[in-house]
Amino acid sequence: MQIAEENSDILALECTESRENTKKLFEQLKALGILEIAQTGAVALSKRIPKD
Repeated sequence: MQIAEENSDILALECTESRENTKKLFEQLKALGILEIAQTGAVALSKRIPKD
């Protein structure tokens, strides 16, 4: 997990863990009183250079 963005109003974390570990993280954050949690699905990125 790493901090993706931080300022006086927001702290955005990037978590690239397994679903099980992510679920545990969300449970811990909710217990702290976090107001909003957003989750995206799996993302795949290619390292290949696109051909024209």
